[in-house]
Amino acid sequence: MREKMCNYRKRAGLMAIGFFLMVPAVNAQVILSILFGDKLNSDELLFGIHANYSWNNLTGTHPSDASSNLNLGLFFTYKFNDHWMGNIEAMAKYQRGAKGLAVYPSGDESTDQLFAEGTVERRISYVGLPMTVQYMTRSGFFAETGPQVLIRTKAHDQFEVDRPEGELSLEKDIEDNTSRWDFSWIAGLGYRIGKSKLTALGIRYNIGLTDLMKLEDGSQQHRQFCIYTNIPVGRGKMKSNKK
Repeated sequence: MREKMCNYRKRAGLMAIGFFLMVPAVNAQVILSILFGDKLNSDELLFGIHANYSWNNLTGTHPSDASSNLNLGLFFTYKFNDHWMGNIEAMAKYQRGAKGLAVYPSGDESTDQLFAEGTVERRISYVGLPMTVQYMTRSGFFAETGPQVLIRTKAHDQFEVDRPEGELSLEKDIEDNTSRWDFSWIAGLGYRIGKSKLTALGIRYNIGLTDLMKLEDGSQQHRQFCIYTNIPVGRGKMKSNKK
């Protein structure tokens, strides 16, 4: 009973974190206006929507193919001077993993026979905080690097196989076999658009540092390449403040 209560509390805590990250995405300008007041989207501080499209893979898995997905969150950028900035992103929807993995024993002989000629897609969902330091040139190009901290919210393997009677799939929960925390390092390049240099477009490569699978031999770590954009909200307020 105690173990069940602990699991419920952990899940409730993760749901609370996810809710906290999702609420600002729905009504970010109102909530952050209360928190930051006149400093919101000032000359020093930007906030808005972060979106990236990523290609993900795992080390130590052969064969495997890159999986792709859209990730969403909020960004906060603080400008120290004309060149140096600090950037934090609160990721509410963030998935990593790989597809095309080899099928492994599921623990049920009949299931193993059905999927013997199939493949597995590993999907691990997170909430977390990518944090980078950015150096920007006067023309708007910038380089960035920094750590990323993620908390796993869900993990499963999707078994798939094409059979004469149609496509067959099976979802297996692997949360107990995956690390709760994931740490990685980011390096990227980007460009800030327009005279005000507010909206950012960029590319990133993300190197995972955490061994994901607890019970498997060898090491599996995330690898990710993504293209992203940071789009500020409340830009009208910035213009009116400057006047």
